[in-house]
Parts: sequence; C-alpha cells; structure tokens
Amino acid sequence: MNSFEMNGTERQKEAILHKDGPLLVLAGPGAGKTFVITRRVQALIEQWKVDPANILVITFTNAAADEMRQRFSTLCPRHGEDVRFGTFHSVFFYILRNAYGFRAEQILRESKRREIFREILASISYEVQDPTEFFLTLANGIGRAKEYLAFDGRFGPDGKERVPNIKEFHVSGCPDSVFRTFFEQYQARMREENLLDFDDMCVLCYELLSERPDILAVWQERFKYLLVDEMQDTNRLQYETLRMLAAKHRNLMMVGDDDQSIYHFRGARPEIMLGFQKEFPDGKIITLDYNFRSVPEIITVSQRLIANNTKRYPKDIKAARKSNVEKNEGAEKNTAQANPVSIFSFEDQTQEREFLLKEIQKLHASGMPYREMAVLYRTNVLASPITEALMRADIPYQVRDTYPRLYDHWITRDVFTYVKLANQYRLEGSMRRAMFLQVMNRPKRYIRRDVLSSQDVTFEGLRERAAAYPYMQSYLRDMERDLAMIGGEGNRAAMSPYAAVHYIANMVGYKAYLEEQARERGLETEAYTDVLNELLEAAKPYESFGEWNDHIEALRQAAEMERKRSQQQKQESVSLMTFHGAKGLEYQAVFVIDAVEGVTPYVKSETEDELEEERRMFYVAITRAKDRLYLLWPQRRYGKKQKKSRYLDETVDVSERLAPGRKVVHSAYGEGTILSVDGDRIRIAFAAPKKELSLSIKFCMENDLLQFP
Repeated sequence: MNSFEMNGTERQKEAILHKDGPLLVLAGPGAGKTFVITRRVQALIEQWKVDPANILVITFTNAAADEMRQRFSTLCPRHGEDVRFGTFHSVFFYILRNAYGFRAEQILRESKRREIFREILASISYEVQDPTEFFLTLANGIGRAKEYLAFDGRFGPDGKERVPNIKEFHVSGCPDSVFRTFFEQYQARMREENLLDFDDMCVLCYELLSERPDILAVWQERFKYLLVDEMQDTNRLQYETLRMLAAKHRNLMMVGDDDQSIYHFRGARPEIMLGFQKEFPDGKIITLDYNFRSVPEIITVSQRLIANNTKRYPKDIKAARKSNVEKNEGAEKNTAQANPVSIFSFEDQTQEREFLLKEIQKLHASGMPYREMAVLYRTNVLASPITEALMRADIPYQVRDTYPRLYDHWITRDVFTYVKLANQYRLEGSMRRAMFLQVMNRPKRYIRRDVLSSQDVTFEGLRERAAAYPYMQSYLRDMERDLAMIGGEGNRAAMSPYAAVHYIANMVGYKAYLEEQARERGLETEAYTDVLNELLEAAKPYESFGEWNDHIEALRQAAEMERKRSQQQKQESVSLMTFHGAKGLEYQAVFVIDAVEGVTPYVKSETEDELEEERRMFYVAITRAKDRLYLLWPQRRYGKKQKKSRYLDETVDVSERLAPGRKVVHSAYGEGTILSVDGDRIRIAFAAPKKELSLSIKFCMENDLLQFP
C-alpha cells in the first residue's frame, strides 16, 4: 500500500485509506474525486482484502460509470470485472431483475414514451404549441410525481405517515388537471403493456427492499461497501433505498459537493448531504481541500461567491496551481495570460457579443484552441444570438444542450405565419386554411373551426359563415385590418420586419397571448416573451422579409453543415451551453454572458432556497474555468435598462481591486491608473485627457462607473 501513501494530498489519502463506517467526502470542483473513488476501491481490495464482489460504486450517468470502471481496471486489471459499477437505475434494475425476472425489453424506450405521449395528447382537448418542450415537462413531472407518491407524499406536516394523493402534486409548465390526466393514462398504458420506466425502477426497488427484509438481507450481504458519486444530485427516494442497503454494515461512502447541487427541479436534495452528521453521528467528514483545475484568482472569486450561501458546509479550498500572472512575471502579458478574472459591462447585448467574438479571436490567436473555450448562459433562449454571431465571424462552435433555435421556435413560426397570411391576403385575396388555423386564435378570437369550409379562406366567406355568431364578426374585422396593416394595402408598402414583429407583438396582442399562456402553464412570462424579444432584435438589420428569409436560409444551411461536421472537427469548436449543461466540464477560458438581475438569479427566484440554488448555478459556471474567466453583463437588454447580477458584486473584494497602481476604466473618463485610496476617496490618473481626479468609491461602485480589466 506504499503507492497509496505516496499519491495524493493528505486529505485524499485519508479518504482513500478509510476502511469501515460512514464517510462523507466533500469534493469541490477540480478536487480529484474520481481519483479518490477508484483508489479507495483499490485500497479496499489490496490493503483491506475486501472481496471485489462486495463493492458497489454508483454514479449518475452511464458515461461516468464507464469512465470509473476503466480507471479502476487500469489500477487493478485482475479485478476490473469483479467490482460492480453502475448508475442508480442500472443497479436497481439488477436487483429487480433478480427478484421479479424483469427483462431488458420491458424497459420503456424514449421513442415509445413519445408515442404514448402523442396518443394521450390526441385523446384530450388541450392545445400544445411545442410538443417536444411539453413532453419534456411531462417526463420530468412524472418522475417527480412517482417519487412524491412513493416517499415524500407519505408524510404530512406532522411527520405522520398518510396516503399520498396525485391531486396534491403540481408541475410547472402544465395545468394540474392536464397533468393528472396524462399521469393516469400514462400509468395505465405502462401496466397494459407490462413496461417500466427509469422512475419505476427506483420506486419498485424501494418498495421491494422496504417490504421484503429477507431480500434486503441478501443484498446487504452482497454489497458490504457502497461508494456513491455526485451525492448532491441524489433524490430522497434514491437515498432511502441506498440507506437500506447500507444499514447493516454501514460502510457507505458518499462523495459530492453540496455547493454544486443544481438539480432541484429533478428532485435533488442538498439537505441529504447536510444532514450527514445527524444521520451518522459517528461518521467521518473529509474535505478535499485542493483544487487542481483553476488558477488561484478563479478559486478566490468562486469561494467568495459561494460563502454567501448559508445552507452549506464551510470549506477552505486552496489552489494546487500557481497564478498565470505569477508564472509569466516579467514577460509581456498576452490576452490569455493576464488578469485571470475580468468583469465587463457593455452598453447593450450587441456590444457584449462584439466583445465576446473579438476576445475569442484574440485567445485563439494567442495559441488557445477553440475547444478550450466555452460560452455559458443561464437559459437556452440566450443561445440563438450567440450562435448567429459566431457563424457570421466564421468561428467554429458546438451547442452542448438541446435548445429551440430561434427560427425554429413555435413563437417564431407563429409570427412568420402572420406575415405569410398578410402577403397571401394582399396578393391573392385569400389565405391557406392550415396557416389561418395556426394563428386564428393566437390571441384568442373565439373563431370556430367549422366556419372554415374550404382550403382557401377569405374574410368575406368567414363573415358569411359566422353570421350565427355575432361576437365573431368584430374579431374577424380586427384580424382583417391587422393583416392589411402588416402586408400593406393600396399604395402603402408592407411593413419592415422589425415593424411587423413589433405590430404583431403589441397591436395584434400576441405578446399578451404569450404572457397568458405562460401563466396558465405555471411558467415565468419571460420563458416566452424573451423569445419574442430576441426575434425583435434579430429583425432590426433587415429592410424586407425577403432579405431576412435569405439570411435565415443561409443560417439553416450553416447549421446543417455544423450538424454534419465530423466529431474531430467538433472537438475543435467553442462550446456553448447552459450553467446546468456545463456541470462536470472544464475549459481554459469561460465566458459567462448576460449576468444581470432577472437572468441570474432568474426573475422568479424569490425565496432564500431558490436564491441559494441560483447562486450554486453561478458557482458551477465560474468554476468551469481553468485559466481565464470573463463575467459579462449588458446595461440594456431589449431596450430596457438592466441591473448587474448581485453575484458579480459577491465575487469582488473592492479593497483588493482599489490598490494603487491598478488599471481601471471609468465609463466617462476612460482608462486610468489608481494613484491612492483614502477612505471613500480614490485618486485616479486618466490618460486622455491627461488629468487626475478624486472620486467617491461608493458612488462609482453603486453606479457601475468603474471596471477592472
């Protein structure tokens, strides 16, 4: 075992050599947790002579399980197949297969799930704008509901067990009555076809081990040592099943980082880790206190940020690497070496994107590969303008998350359908029935489908067939007037793209319709209106829809080429992803964009728990950076004044930044150098025009007048 004593930090070795009893390993970003887990398995076998078949290692993804297995096989080639590595779902299915004889073909495939969802949707009277988005909401909701019914819902406010009820469960993005209908019909189909999904595996395994102590005893003897990775992402049902398996021998090692728990919407519970000492009073807690990923400056700002959360384990994380600035002291500083952390504000999103493109090009010119750069954002809607800007600049990129491209989004399709109808009405005097159906009640006009009797629709014909419905007449007149305004009539030209989108949003009432749809589905209105705002911004450069359509077609062709590019080429691309999608990844340079209030933290995050999770998301984003971290925020978005994210202020120690000799940029006076600091006064020498000024620190910081490049 001398090899274990020689490798790793003191805390890593302590965790690796731990033999019996509960152990919680707090492993932050870049702490080497995979190294610790695989080496501990090796130590259990070679040092403590544990039978490899008695060891179970659980990870959250198949890819992580495969990587862990391969790493361990390199360390212990003779035992590579003896230790069981797997996800929660694969382990639970393994237990169920032995108990009930389940077969792999009974596991619900994603294509089959979509088929069931489509059939249920067709059987109920409910309008869905984007089935893909809606089905994802349903899938997440069904999983959470099953966990609730199996465990969480059993206990009332008094802590006493009771019978849970699906009527008490709510899903954001779907009305309660619609969700209950889907849930009940989905469960009925699963029973009819003798299928089970991943959530069923968790529920059935929990119920099996709870109700059959004889079967539980068998698995307790089989898996005497359990090691669980990414513990912060565990839900209550998974944890309770795990706890039963470990109850006899109590050799449970949980590895994770409570500061990176960002999947509450999937049921992740950081309080499970926080309750470790209460659950296991004799358990040991080890903090891996070195970060091997990032330079010290990035670690400093990340720790300064996350320290503002109250529900966490305090940690003192040190950098294993030296500062880039220190390593290059005395040498000319290029963009990729100097100032590891930078916060920049911009007049608007256009300037923000221009800076982003130029800085990516500078970094690449300095020798940094595109694959070592990432652009991170809080929500997917922010991706479209960035991809468009990168295409125009001929910078290779790949989007790591699935997201609705702006021009393929159902909101964009609605808006463009209005424009097409306006053109058809102006040129032909009639409109295609399918197009008219798409938007005739967006916003609600209460136009009945039975008044559309032919494939070509005219307003005169509609009014005739709607004679029995007087309320419909005024709606039809208003819609006819709106299409005439958009498409032009007489000698008046058709509206420009920006004017048309603005008119549809505000005069036709489409924006109000989106806000109503969001509220009905329990969503933030920004989830829909931000797409409309992005479309407005995108329309500005074009004088006609013909010109805009040519541009959109060129973008689609470029996107198709991007999709077909070889994997090797994709590896040489800038990565774009959400904060959630970035978890577990690392890059030399990370750009966090649109760091403003209402985006991060998200506009509807109001409770202390919600704000703490939003802070953890921001923490995950900034800790992806190894060498350079850029935090960017526009002072205006969609024409509206913005306030920078509170998380930016939380990363800054003003006293460190206001040191004499430090370079600054004043929003009015330009570049300067700090000469002295005295209380609330700071004296700066500005380059052009050459002069010295004494300014109030408080006033400058509160009004974002100073930047520190």
